[in-house]
Amino acid sequence: MKIGSLLFLITLYLSSCATKTSPMQVGIDACENCKMTIGDARFGAEIITRKGRIYKFDDIGCLKSYTNDTSNIKTSEIESTYLVDFCSPNTLIPISNCLLSRSEKYGSPMNGNIASFANNDSALKYNHEMQGEIILWSKLE
Repeated sequence: MKIGSLLFLITLYLSSCATKTSPMQVGIDACENCKMTIGDARFGAEIITRKGRIYKFDDIGCLKSYTNDTSNIKTSEIESTYLVDFCSPNTLIPISNCLLSRSEKYGSPMNGNIASFANNDSALKYNHEMQGEIILWSKLE
């Protein structure tokens, strides 16, 4: 086998193992934490495990509750975590790229009332409109 063919096969294998997000299917997917059907595409989150399993959540608060309970999933099992961009509902963004805003005016599905934003300007705009507070993921309870 030629080296070029071998490199192609290795690249193909590695790309097939890559983790991919799965957009929220409103009215179909259920939240892993509260078991409610996902009903609002602006709020939501997703965990992808190292084995490629996808866990979906209808509210950032549900994700936080689920990950805080170590009987559900261990941190070492999580490959990546994504949050839905409030301004672009079917777009999942890595949690490290999100800016979070909390306000009761968001009215999220399970009253977590936290919205995530991929764009800082959008986060600040909505945060001001909703009279909210910018928060860090690590500070959520």
